[in-house]
Amino acid sequence: SANIAKRVQPEHAVSRNAASNLNREESKKRRAWNAAENELLIQLVQAHGARNWPRLAELFQNCSAAQLRAHWFHTLSDDLCARPFTADEDAYILRMRLRVGNSWSRIAAGMEHRNGNRVK
Repeated sequence: SANIAKRVQPEHAVSRNAASNLNREESKKRRAWNAAENELLIQLVQAHGARNWPRLAELFQNCSAAQLRAHWFHTLSDDLCARPFTADEDAYILRMRLRVGNSWSRIAAGMEHRNGNRVK
């Protein structure tokens, strides 16, 4: 009976390698970042630079290169400004929103140390 199960597989059966890849991808689904993970990413970027994200992902468990890059550039980068918006910045955002709509990245491109997520 075990031999029959090996020979006859349903069409939706997944090979061992494919299942392994699916499990690896499932393990990369993220939840909120904690302080220890933020600190580890900061240390890795300081040691290896903010360029080779696939290499950093090898050193960081359960995160893809894209997840690391996005978290760095949208949350942790020193280039971002976390201070409240000034009255001039608020006015600029409102003017640009009338001109380009909800294209937050385009609006943020005209501002220093702000990204689309922060402007939104």
